[in-house]
Amino acid sequence: AQKNQGHKVDDLVVYFEIDSFLPVEDPRFAFLESRGVKVNEAGVRGHVLKTIKLRKTYSQGLILPLSLFPEIPLSLRFDGADLSELLSIDKWEPPIPATMRGQVEGSFPTFFMQKTNAERVQNLEKIFPLEATSAIATEKIDGTSASYGIDADGKFWVCSRNLALKETEGNLYWKIARELEIEEFLRDIHQDLGAVVLQGEIFGEGIQNNPLGIKGQKFSPFNYGTAYGVNSVFASRDFVPGVPVPIYDIELPQSAEEAIEQVEGVKSLINPQRQAEGIVWWLFGHKYRNFKAINNKTLLKRK
Repeated sequence: AQKNQGHKVDDLVVYFEIDSFLPVEDPRFAFLESRGVKVNEAGVRGHVLKTIKLRKTYSQGLILPLSLFPEIPLSLRFDGADLSELLSIDKWEPPIPATMRGQVEGSFPTFFMQKTNAERVQNLEKIFPLEATSAIATEKIDGTSASYGIDADGKFWVCSRNLALKETEGNLYWKIARELEIEEFLRDIHQDLGAVVLQGEIFGEGIQNNPLGIKGQKFSPFNYGTAYGVNSVFASRDFVPGVPVPIYDIELPQSAEEAIEQVEGVKSLINPQRQAEGIVWWLFGHKYRNFKAINNKTLLKRK
């Protein structure tokens, strides 16, 4: 928090979590420009909030007074309200090189279920202890999210986190689609189900400094769904040849603190010589579909 803002215990504040991309052209975020600026896929300049340590304590995020945001309606002025869409705040994802991304076709299609993201466990302390009927723990991979889908009219879409992409030479997202025959996989089930979607993470050389030390690029799916609702990828993974889902055999944590402690020192299932970025928990029989626990030591090392 900035000093001299007049914050008092129990005040409602606007909280921006780590990885939030805050556009510095907005005067409310202009003070962050001197601390570093990045440019997103759309060419917007902004500051990315990172994990830091202050007096040996992790600091994760920024709070600003509610009074700075008159556009927030009374209906959203309550503890826990999600303001990301209202304030046009998105999660930062480093753009991969333009030569690997290719040409933009348009905005992220509306028929897709959602942009890829899992809630941070630090935001979900109130859901514990958990009473999910079952849960699966998968490796959280540091890469770039990809969405593949066929709409109700039969068009095949390939997307980065925020944009639809044309098929061009060198395009990483289309390269993965062709190598794994994702369009064919989706078309096999499209006839009976209408619009279908497969989402996952592309990782490896040329992406996020390749923290797992992978040769080439690989794809790990995590969402699969239809126009009739969202399914987990665990029900569909056998349909995508050669695309295993990295699953840990560990106990479901019963507090946010336990979930964070659980990921410290966890080795990657993809490359056991490297430390995993974290774990994504998939819950079945619970209103929260999933959440992620990221290793704080990994977050501190990010440049």
